[in-house]
Amino acid sequence: MKNNLWPEPQGITFVTEGVLWGKLDKQYKSYFANDILRIYHRETEESYTNIAKKGRDLQSIKNDRWSSVYMLNNRDVRGAGKYLKRLIKVVMYSHVMKWKNTDDIGIVLERTVDKLFYAVFYIPLIPVAVYFIKKRVIDL
Repeated sequence: MKNNLWPEPQGITFVTEGVLWGKLDKQYKSYFANDILRIYHRETEESYTNIAKKGRDLQSIKNDRWSSVYMLNNRDVRGAGKYLKRLIKVVMYSHVMKWKNTDDIGIVLERTVDKLFYAVFYIPLIPVAVYFIKKRVIDL
């Protein structure tokens, strides 16, 4: 695990575990952990799962956009699964962050084909992003 550090990008407060486990999966035939890997507390109003049910705050949108861009840039580590879903999230969350005057995440799409699809989806996803802001974005 010391050779595969968890990414800690500036301004991002949550990085999905798939970022690290996908990398480990490609390097080793099997891996074992002697720790509990995931604990979600649901008893409190501030728990991750309860807040996600109410809507998405700007920080969680920023975190999710970073993770999606990372996964798209590192398909060799993570695989190409859910490609279209990740790309649509990146475009839509870019609109949300721009309209809410949120700082950029400091990571960009690297592959030319990703940039091309980003440009193709940019204008058609504007109404979806507007609807998402009205219905799902919450201010904490």
